[in-house]
Amino acid sequence: MSRLTVTHDLGFRGTLQRFLTKVTPMTHSSGVNLRGALNDTNTTSVETDKEIRDSVHYGSLSSDHHLSGSEFKVYRNFWFI
Repeated sequence: MSRLTVTHDLGFRGTLQRFLTKVTPMTHSSGVNLRGALNDTNTTSVETDKEIRDSVHYGSLSSDHHLSGSEFKVYRNFWFI
């Protein structure tokens, strides 16, 4: 399935995936985490608005100019979408 192109064989890929889900039993070992291993090293940190406002620069990376209040609102609303 990895050899099929996404743009040209999209319909065929969908048909093939539907076929495989109907043929493969729910108890098949390909969809089961047999060892029960968890990924504990993956952590996600969430920043507050103030931390983002203090750390975000616009323009070049070497710029020392921080976003003003209105620019930060635009930035926050843009990434919220």
